[in-house]
Amino acid sequence: MTRGAVGHVFHRTMIELEQALTCDLISSPIDLELGVKRWSAPDEEVFTYALRNRYSRVALRASQEGQGEDIIGVAVVNLRDRRIERQEIHVGAVIDAATPLSAALELVVARRYLFVRKGQQIEKILTVSDLNKLPVRVYIATLLLHFESLLADLIAASVEETEWLTVLDEKRREEVLRLQREKVWNEIDSRLIDCTTLKDKIRIAGNSQSCRRILASSPREFSAIRADRTRQLRNSVIHPSGFASWKAVRRVSDGVRDVQAWIRCLDGDLGERDLGVVSS
Repeated sequence: MTRGAVGHVFHRTMIELEQALTCDLISSPIDLELGVKRWSAPDEEVFTYALRNRYSRVALRASQEGQGEDIIGVAVVNLRDRRIERQEIHVGAVIDAATPLSAALELVVARRYLFVRKGQQIEKILTVSDLNKLPVRVYIATLLLHFESLLADLIAASVEETEWLTVLDEKRREEVLRLQREKVWNEIDSRLIDCTTLKDKIRIAGNSQSCRRILASSPREFSAIRADRTRQLRNSVIHPSGFASWKAVRRVSDGVRDVQAWIRCLDGDLGERDLGVVSS
């Protein structure tokens, strides 16, 4: 199998992995017996339940028995001001449990909460707090690795090594060349581009006219400054403290959308190149 064919299989596998990480893995189960309050329940009852469980959203059903037991609304709880706002569920606030995290992340940032349906019944709720769970970190890390791999393939296919090496400063050139020599010495096959960091690859692509031309077809603008934010995205995955503000959540969501768009752009271009594969 050629390197191109191997790369094609790898990228298809990465996409399948990203799609396999769904909102079902991070959404919180709703206690359908005790955790769903009547629409007419006293504010204090709803507030006490939310405070005890550290919830900012509480599911609601009809006020009277006999009117149906389905979830029809949500109580938005402001723990700081001890204020509750009841909202009816609209169509856009319910998603299927099989929805990939890639889509769920953007939706929950836009709507602040989503009910999750399994089959015909709402069984879970997804809020911004759930974005701090491990599967989200796994998804973002997978996305970044996928992007870096595609960027490396693009550089290898578009720019001569002697050309892109000059983009790096002298210290980085020496480190990259030393790392490859060490790999060869230890009988580890490696392209020179695979001895660079993500920061190096972003800098090289940003300085290559051919790379910039390909990335220009992406709906999300590629620039060295904007792409360098992907390192901040990586930091958000590495540090266990999680997201502490809406600003941080929106920044991560924007970064994910950038990387998703660049992956689609790079994957399409590399599939069409003469790398021993045919774009699917």
